[in-house]
Amino acid sequence: MKSWKFLRRMKIYEGKISRFFLDEWEVDGKVLLFEVLEAGEAVAALPVDCSGKVYLIKHYRPVVGRYLVEIPAGRVDEGEEYEFAIKRELEEEIGFRTNFLRKIHSLYPSGGILKEKLHVFLAIGERAFEVKHEDAEDIEILKFDLEELAERELTELGLGEDSVDGKTLLVLLWLKVNFGQIRRLLDESCK
Repeated sequence: MKSWKFLRRMKIYEGKISRFFLDEWEVDGKVLLFEVLEAGEAVAALPVDCSGKVYLIKHYRPVVGRYLVEIPAGRVDEGEEYEFAIKRELEEEIGFRTNFLRKIHSLYPSGGILKEKLHVFLAIGERAFEVKHEDAEDIEILKFDLEELAERELTELGLGEDSVDGKTLLVLLWLKVNFGQIRRLLDESCK
């Protein structure tokens, strides 16, 4: 293993939701620069209602210049608990009120450049109301059967290989592996 020593951080840019830095490290006696995009913490959830419907969103992402199918997600505000943040995001993005949350996992989506920790949940509840999205949001709410997502290939459901973002792909694969457990949790939560 190499010897790593942090030397300094230089701020390049600070925006509303992220900051860009150049970090200087000494690695085995050589000084190296690493680009770092710091975005803080975020939450995401796979929302399932009591009838077994899963809600995803089709969201235009200017960074990649296309619509991506995603699970609802968003930033964690300063001092906010993860559970509160994901409940807020589910209400804001799809009008979903949850009565059951279970943390699936926490992960670093792209640790080579992005300093962001994502906390992913299973959310069971009901789509309670229609939402009005912000001007910068171009979102369509999609609905799928839980069983279909578990049993069929994503391409059979119209979810092509470059139309689903990484966190969503990971959660949909998790759904396939854990379908029985999700079904039991759904049955227990929706009595």
